[in-house]
Amino acid sequence: LAALALVRSIAHRLGSIDEDRLHAEVRVRVMVSAEGAEASLGSTLARELAFAVHHAVHHNAMIASIAGELGIACPAGFGKAPSTANHERCQARGTGGTTHATEASGTR
Repeated sequence: LAALALVRSIAHRLGSIDEDRLHAEVRVRVMVSAEGAEASLGSTLARELAFAVHHAVHHNAMIASIAGELGIACPAGFGKAPSTANHERCQARGTGGTTHATEASGTR
């Protein structure tokens, strides 16, 4: 329960970040070789948070795969990338492609 409380606290704090802060430019250092070479890249807090969420989905997919091998069920969609879920939904409807939220709302 302590871990869940911590996750909820972090989610609340992230949800309270104002738009200006989310879109402020930041510098990100990334290691690009096993020898320790680094690159410094421009980004935004919003982009880095989006990357972290996307990467977490990848890890959740690995967890779901391992859990499945152990006979442990995960919630439907756990570890499935939003783009994959979107594609599957479009295939099931017979539209053959993907639908972006902006297309669906007519704002694209």
